[in-house]
Amino acid sequence: MSSEYSNENLFLTIVVPMFNAQDKMDHCLASLRELPSELSHEVIFVDDSSDDGTFQRLVAEASGEDAWSVLTTPENTGTPSAGRNLGIRESKGEWVFFLDGDDSVCPDGLASGVQRAREGGVDMVRGSVDLVHVGVRELTIDRVDPAVMSFDRVRRIATIAQAQSLTCMALIRKSLLLDKGIYFDEKIRMGEDIVFTAQALTSAVDVAYIDSSFFRYWRRQGGAESAMHSLGSREISELADSWTRVEEAFQLVGLSYIELHGLSTIGYALRQLIQHRRENISYQAFSTLSAFSVRFSVAIQRLVFPERLQLIVDSLTSGSFQDFELQIRPRLVIAGHDLKFIRDAEPELSTVFTIRYDEWPSERVHDRDASTATAVWADLVWCEWLTECAVWYSNNISPPTKMVVRVHRYELGRTYGDQINETAVSAFVAIAPHCYEDLVDRFDFSRSKVRYIPNYYRVSEYEQGTGKERLKRLAIIGIAPRRKGYLKALQVLEDLRRENGEYTLTVFGKDPLEYPWISGDPEEQAYYSACKSFIEQSDLGRFVINAGWVDTKQATKDFGFVLSTSEHEGSHVGPGEAFCAGNQGVFLPWRGVEYVYPERFVFETPSAIADHIRANQEVEHFEKLAAEGRSFMVETYDVSLFLDRVVKLWKSL
Repeated sequence: MSSEYSNENLFLTIVVPMFNAQDKMDHCLASLRELPSELSHEVIFVDDSSDDGTFQRLVAEASGEDAWSVLTTPENTGTPSAGRNLGIRESKGEWVFFLDGDDSVCPDGLASGVQRAREGGVDMVRGSVDLVHVGVRELTIDRVDPAVMSFDRVRRIATIAQAQSLTCMALIRKSLLLDKGIYFDEKIRMGEDIVFTAQALTSAVDVAYIDSSFFRYWRRQGGAESAMHSLGSREISELADSWTRVEEAFQLVGLSYIELHGLSTIGYALRQLIQHRRENISYQAFSTLSAFSVRFSVAIQRLVFPERLQLIVDSLTSGSFQDFELQIRPRLVIAGHDLKFIRDAEPELSTVFTIRYDEWPSERVHDRDASTATAVWADLVWCEWLTECAVWYSNNISPPTKMVVRVHRYELGRTYGDQINETAVSAFVAIAPHCYEDLVDRFDFSRSKVRYIPNYYRVSEYEQGTGKERLKRLAIIGIAPRRKGYLKALQVLEDLRRENGEYTLTVFGKDPLEYPWISGDPEEQAYYSACKSFIEQSDLGRFVINAGWVDTKQATKDFGFVLSTSEHEGSHVGPGEAFCAGNQGVFLPWRGVEYVYPERFVFETPSAIADHIRANQEVEHFEKLAAEGRSFMVETYDVSLFLDRVVKLWKSL
């Protein structure tokens, strides 16, 4: 290409706006290098004053390509429009084509489009798009029946507008843009591309369609947010303005873009408003969108929206701001047989979501009609356990409803994960980092679907421990089943009492033998018999107190050390509560504990735990460490963080 390049009589200019694309431009550059020199083209990169080295890299990349040049805006504009307009003004080609810096051209398809443009008689040539879901699949979208080329101009425009999104990635005769004064509106960031395309499409002498893809759109999971993935009052106002200008352009040729493509365009925006709203929408922005809806109500009423979206449309056409605010809130269904944990977060979750519960009486029993109704109502279904409930919902929701399943250690020993319809599940939530890996290994779920959201604590609600006497009081919260390591907790107590008879151990929770499944399990029975024998042989009977269930937010303050002597755990909430109450949690090294709690509180043996407790009998030293633990809980597990994590997950789905 380099040796044959000449800027005289160039046919095509490819304009590529860039911003902070240092790590995203590889596909784009590689594809542009594959274009044949006989295409008679140039490439103009326009950097929008990036701060990540994009401009410097582009200059280096272009140094070996005669047909490439690099421009930059004087300052960051925050929109690709400035770069595209600069590219139009500086272009030497008879035709222009726009490409985003993280997309790539399809050389053969673009060459076919150029061939059609050379044949004349048209001002615009459009093609299809290859959509690449990175690591998942690739498909071709925006295809139009080639028979469109036998239609008259207006019918051809209508058919293309109905079948395609109005992206600006088309071949456009530059003289059309210059003669009609068609440029991208640099003052807006939402819808500027469809306004540009609509004006060019309806102003063109004629338009052609080639059944080949001109470019490849790379959609990466967890990538940077597009403008449509962060909607606020400004974006809503700009959408209303853009849609108005597009509709006006189509009306000039006797068409209605709203009737042709409004179901997709407006519907998609309303879906994004439900899921990706970053702020409360102002009354002024609502009024702008409402005015658009009223002005074009005849066309909008001809569209058949799903009921979920129709309620939003109705609020706009009726001018009811209060109803609009209600209808754009995401609908969250929380389902499962035990919802104590997640119900407690309702005050926080309800600030973002409208919530309904589907609480099953047991793992396998539920009201099928009620569950079906909630599945239809929901935008997001949150199954609190990977049990039959999750299996049922995975087989009874339909797009665009999203589904999340929260997974604890308990479910790893069950088979429901083998039965679930994974394709219906948007994300599986692990409660601890090591559970994340266990979940992938146990059920072979796609790693991209597994997320980590830890348990939360209402740290500020815990009463705070005071006084020296609590430093002699140990506690363990829950001793069933035997993997909880009750015997090792008793060994810690026995070790401490050899030197000081003031130490006690309080056991919170049910007696293990009250659980039918334990009383019927010979190995479990034998374990607790051994614990009882140890208590008797060590003369600990008066110093082990069985307190049953209590309000731990009040009770934990009285116990300087809460023990975690388990063989394995998910996250083990009890010792975390000790930190919240201004005391200390102490741990044996069950797998993954160092990722859940500070390592300075993790010890290799029961005797090492006892040594730590003895070394922390001075209140000042004890409380210094306890304060570190509490700060860790606030910074890592406070309920406010749980809300942020759930909302972030929802917006990522």
